Amino acid sequence: MAIKRYIANKDTTITNAYKPGMLLRATGSNMGLADSMEIFSIYGQQSAISSELSRGLIQFQDNEIQTDRTAGDIPASGSVNFYLRLFNAKHPFTLPKSYTLGVHPVNASWEEGHGVDVDGYTHLTYDTEGASWLRRQASTSWTDIGGDYDHNRELFDTFDTGEEDLEIDITEWVEEWLTGSIANNGLLLKLSGSQEAAYTGSADGLQIINTTGSVTNYYTKKFFSRGTEFWFKRPVIEARWDSTVLDDRGNFYSSHSAAPASYNDNTIYMYNYFGNSLVNIPDIGTGAIYVRLYVAEENGASLTTMVTGGYVSTGIYSATLALAATASQVYDRWFNSAETVCYHTGTIDIKFAKPSNANPDRSYITNITNLKPNYHAHETARFRVYTRKKDWNPTLYKKARNNVSRNLVEVGYYRLKRVIDDCTVVAYGTGSTAHTKLSYDTSGSYFDFDMKMLEPGYMYEVDFVYDINGRNEQQPERFKFRVKE
Repeated sequence: MAIKRYIANKDTTITNAYKPGMLLRATGSNMGLADSMEIFSIYGQQSAISSELSRGLIQFQDNEIQTDRTAGDIPASGSVNFYLRLFNAKHPFTLPKSYTLGVHPVNASWEEGHGVDVDGYTHLTYDTEGASWLRRQASTSWTDIGGDYDHNRELFDTFDTGEEDLEIDITEWVEEWLTGSIANNGLLLKLSGSQEAAYTGSADGLQIINTTGSVTNYYTKKFFSRGTEFWFKRPVIEARWDSTVLDDRGNFYSSHSAAPASYNDNTIYMYNYFGNSLVNIPDIGTGAIYVRLYVAEENGASLTTMVTGGYVSTGIYSATLALAATASQVYDRWFNSAETVCYHTGTIDIKFAKPSNANPDRSYITNITNLKPNYHAHETARFRVYTRKKDWNPTLYKKARNNVSRNLVEVGYYRLKRVIDDCTVVAYGTGSTAHTKLSYDTSGSYFDFDMKMLEPGYMYEVDFVYDINGRNEQQPERFKFRVKE
């Protein structure tokens, strides 16, 4: 599993826009329970130089992320990226185009509040509860009108049509929340300084002086808030990382002089299970482990020099090596640095490849061999993916055999959709984080998925793309299942 989502625990919109009638501003209005957040900038609507702005506030509970890290459910700092994701809320009004939204850390705590009116701004925060343009909570003002935020730290996302979702890598800030180097007071979302409305008049305590601002209007961008009825449109921090296990034990090739070094390298894994749990080897912990290959399981000649392996995750170690083999089977033995203790001896079946003038057929048949019709919302499921070449013609025997031929796809990715509306729940993670890349071991390809990310009561489907000759090719098969409470 290489993706987890954390839902916002509070959000709201704050604004100094004029109320209907254009006489009073909504600087005391709260929209903490509205189903959307609004970002806009309006210049010169009430007077020749008036400015009206709307900004969003959003916060996530970093203790949930810390709990998952402590439990080993997400990797340590440096091995995971955190993305702020907000989802466009369609509306029938004017939509800004060609603009930039910036996100800043908030410097002070604030209240969400209970207001819902984003049209007439009738729900006030004064003497009740919630953040507004002037106050961060009912009885406490912001130091700066429009929210106290770090002006020196800003991350951007750009929008062309205005209908796009927002996605910003906020890894650095999340890691700072987790270490306590900055307080987690949430994030403020606003148009870039040059696109918020210009205001060059005298300070009035309501408008932000912005001498380099815009006289072009940017209104109105809406994002779904955490109160939306749409499960997959709620604001999230999405953790992504590459958790793939690429275990070549069942796909180990002998070296060939016509193949580049990367083709000759094989990575093998050792899994230290005791009972039903993976545990670290006490003498090794997270340190180095050492491997040799032998011609015999015991007392045979060594085929390789000592290879240094390393720690992958709890109870899992790996090593990468090459071998010009003549035998069809060899044995891997895992040692401490002094070779005085052998922790494990495994078996490796060797495959032999040679150059060919023919371009091989790379069409595949795919199946999820352990697919269940239903999954519970609180389980993490492992999906086993079987692949074979499309033109496979097996030799038939009178006696059936247990082993079915398979052809391992070394680079493949999964995608997950909701069937009823074709909503993409998890897109193909083919980028640098590779968060939907398939793992493989001696039993074939697989991936793990946390069902807590899915709304119960619906049917979902999984499909795949495979990297074939450097190009991602969509596979035709679809595999469906339902999630229940």
